[in-house]
Amino acid sequence: MRTDKERLDFLQMLTMKGEYSGKCIMRNSTTGRGWRLNETTWPGAVPDVREAIDNFMDKTEGQETSMEEFAERLAADIESSTMDEKHNHLNEELK
Repeated sequence: MRTDKERLDFLQMLTMKGEYSGKCIMRNSTTGRGWRLNETTWPGAVPDVREAIDNFMDKTEGQETSMEEFAERLAADIESSTMDEKHNHLNEELK
């Protein structure tokens, strides 16, 4: 099994190839569908994968949602939906 260091080193190697910008950023999705770690030209992008992750962690520290809050939000969203919407919503949340 690979180590976290090997995984991060692999991502760093891909970034250093600079096939697009040679910089990466970790951020929340602009469409509200989770988080992203990607190579980009966005402002705030950095050449080091670990720094990109650290920057995101620093920015979001203290904003974590507890499992109870997540469950309550999901239940409220599902309760106000049609059956098809409930099915689709649950599938999206579980991805």
